[in-house]
Amino acid sequence: MKIATITILCLLSLCSTAFALNYLQLDATPSVYDDGTDTVITTSSVFTLYALVDDEKIAKSYAGDDKFYISAALVTSSHEGVEKDDTAFYGSFNFNGTDYSFVDTTQTNPEYGTPPIVEYLEKNPDTVDLASHGIFDTYYYEFSFTIDPDDQANAYDVEYNAGEFSEADDSSDSKNLLYAAFDVDVGNLKPGYEIHFDLYTLNLDGSISQFAPWSHDAESGGDVPETPDTPVPEPATFFLLGLGLLGMAGMGRKKLI
Repeated sequence: MKIATITILCLLSLCSTAFALNYLQLDATPSVYDDGTDTVITTSSVFTLYALVDDEKIAKSYAGDDKFYISAALVTSSHEGVEKDDTAFYGSFNFNGTDYSFVDTTQTNPEYGTPPIVEYLEKNPDTVDLASHGIFDTYYYEFSFTIDPDDQANAYDVEYNAGEFSEADDSSDSKNLLYAAFDVDVGNLKPGYEIHFDLYTLNLDGSISQFAPWSHDAESGGDVPETPDTPVPEPATFFLLGLGLLGMAGMGRKKLI
């Protein structure tokens, strides 16, 4: 009986851990959550990208400045980075009203490699950059921004609620996220290519501090199915499963008595 009880408690603890809110996460509207890549995938070439921040957790673990960073990386439709070829042209995308091209000498060229931007690594060669997670090395742009503390969103986890961003009003009791919103248009990219987004903060020496885990980053996807191929379990499903297991354990104990 003790072993069964311990097993059930362990399962329930794992469920609660799965729904823990991350310090940083990305969402987009319209979008879906893709189980195959563990990424928020947009369902339109024109979308709003949201950088979501748990300000209380960040404040306890972050010793950098007040800036946040988004990298916009060129990837293939199979979610892989591209080899360096400065003679190639992969089209352009628009980020918050400004066009950025891959690769075009008539505009500021993107970086190639892995974020953060090269200047930081040249000044601090031993600093830590963003992990590859199958995306880098590739061409990318890096955007820095700050978040207005008045811009608050309802707390949720994009792994289970992708594309359901909602700004919190004064009556909400779950508004513990801050956010920044960016208008994005990837319609002018070369067919077969997308933009992958990562969100992170930097330490004062330029190294990566906090970052949105790979399960909470985002990528453009254009016209993709409205729902994921594999339904994502709802929190209530795990709760009911836990109650069922506890009930079975109780019945087993009665029989022993």
